[in-house]
Amino acid sequence: TVVIDFSSPNISRPLSIHHLRSTAIGNSLCKIYSALGWRVVGINHLGDWGVHPAIDIAAYKRWGDDEVLRTNPPYELFNLYVRYNAEMENDPSLREEVQAWTRKLEAGDPEALQLWEWFRSETLKDFKRMYGLMGVEFTEHVGESFYRDRVGPLINTLRDSGLAVESEGALVVMLDEYDMPPAIIQTGAGTTVYLTRDLAAAIYRKETYDFDRMIYTTDSGQSLHFRQVFKVLELMGYEWAADCVHVPFGLISFQEGKMSSRRGNVIFLEDVIDRANELTRDIVREKNPDLPNGDEIARQVGIGAIIYADLDSRRNRDIVFDWGEILNFNGETGPYIQY
Repeated sequence: TVVIDFSSPNISRPLSIHHLRSTAIGNSLCKIYSALGWRVVGINHLGDWGVHPAIDIAAYKRWGDDEVLRTNPPYELFNLYVRYNAEMENDPSLREEVQAWTRKLEAGDPEALQLWEWFRSETLKDFKRMYGLMGVEFTEHVGESFYRDRVGPLINTLRDSGLAVESEGALVVMLDEYDMPPAIIQTGAGTTVYLTRDLAAAIYRKETYDFDRMIYTTDSGQSLHFRQVFKVLELMGYEWAADCVHVPFGLISFQEGKMSSRRGNVIFLEDVIDRANELTRDIVREKNPDLPNGDEIARQVGIGAIIYADLDSRRNRDIVFDWGEILNFNGETGPYIQY
């Protein structure tokens, strides 16, 4: 049995081009392991807990318009998120609001949970639509929020065993002797972090699926994070920590620089797919105007072009986003192979 954790976008925003790499690589690994006879559990580990949702709630409470939001939830929530981050740079009180909503979420505040659930369900609907277009399937969509009730007992275990100690108000596991900075388990404000939830998720997955291998497909910027996760699991006495693997990949950037959701300079995956389909449709009409199901074939070839272009790059190499390269239909390309 192999558990493959891939795609894993944050809620309250559309899928963007930088989600393509994890999605394409993870989905390919699922297909490869399945072909080799493994039982494959594909998990979409949604970023649906912690600071990001708290920013969404704080932004909605300040500027949200229900009527506008319902027209296109993920895109409108993304706009609010970008606006809030821009304002937060000049107004420290907005950061305090986020911390307050983070604490409310973790304490089970009814209003916070209601808004969070609404944002989550609307975004997940849109994610599933996009995954359907790409032919990507998951065994389950289980986000960080699923493990929130497991985090408290985990923190107590780490504290009681002496592994976790207090440092500058936060609770950490010291990893100096392994050439790593401390792994933060709980912030000074008393809230949990990504790493804590990843520990809880790993333990739950071992209990539930008894995997022989667990693979995380995330960008290379998270390599240290996963080294810390695997080391803490090992220090907790879990021998299966050795069966956990991080499959890192390079980032996609603009020619102008790195993409950033906070600043709003991202390219939405739907726009890339639409443009690929449009280009393919023109080529199909030119070469074979009488082809039955031409539009459907154009869709399949267009999406194939995007996925192939991603997988054809060296996995660890950073990619500069280039429409000409992504949608190249000449030479060794997805469309040529499909032809």
